[in-house]
Amino acid sequence: MEFQNSVASVGIQPYRTCPATSAVASGASTLFETIPPERMGLNGEYDYHGLTKRVCHAFCQRFGEASLTPWAIAQRGGIVTIRGRITSAYLLYQFIDLALRTEGTVGVEINGNTIFSHIDLHRMVPPPPSLAS
Repeated sequence: MEFQNSVASVGIQPYRTCPATSAVASGASTLFETIPPERMGLNGEYDYHGLTKRVCHAFCQRFGEASLTPWAIAQRGGIVTIRGRITSAYLLYQFIDLALRTEGTVGVEINGNTIFSHIDLHRMVPPPPSLAS
């Protein structure tokens, strides 16, 4: 009680909202209203692993779920990472191509090598003979 009286006597209002703080807070709320493309889920919702899910979903729709079985797909920000046994150069090439075309993908990492564009894809992973022409 004595503390509250001393605060009131010098004119300090301890529970007053600072106008600068409320302006920053309102600006921050608009900043966080948009979802980064790498965090967008299958249905447009926020999903921490959204890019991985969207790339895997598109790949499974095109080639079937069994084609991803030997691989572990993850993401690190906008980088899609592939680990596991790669048995088909054709599927690997198609997966990288599909991942690079997915919104939010910055690059694709395979065994520590990151592919940032289709130019890098052709330089590092030559297309299978069926796609070379």
